[in-house]
Amino acid sequence: MIKTPISKPELFNYSPHQGLMLLIDRLLDYSLDDVYCKSAVDVSEQSTFFEAESGVIPCWVAFEYMAQNIALLSGISSVAKGEKPKIGFIMAIRDFTTYRHGFAPGSEVDIFVNQIFRDGDVAVFEGKALVNNEEYARGTLSTISANKDLINKMTGKTND
Repeated sequence: MIKTPISKPELFNYSPHQGLMLLIDRLLDYSLDDVYCKSAVDVSEQSTFFEAESGVIPCWVAFEYMAQNIALLSGISSVAKGEKPKIGFIMAIRDFTTYRHGFAPGSEVDIFVNQIFRDGDVAVFEGKALVNNEEYARGTLSTISANKDLINKMTGKTND
């Protein structure tokens, strides 16, 4: 069990996303038993996806925040088993709804995901994004963990 909160650069140890590709700023809480994760994103004008014209990060970006939260949870599980964080893929996003235009600079976006289904490498998570406990976006993400066979099929490779 790792002690939270965890911020960058330590977060990189648990994520397949590295450098500027990791949009999550802090891991706040998680449980491998209850399969949930809570993290935070600090919004600024320098944030990836910030749109100067509108002055916000559009709320549709919340689905990527949710996906990265899932990746962190998977990475924590992998590291606990002595493995490296694995890459995964979003297979589908369902019922994704935004309730606001975007996330303003100075906001802390709290991201929650919890697993509602798993069958092998396939898992389904409910996710939501909140600012000051007000829901800005929610959705259901279906994911698959990448294994060597899947990656070989996708890349056309026939061996390691």
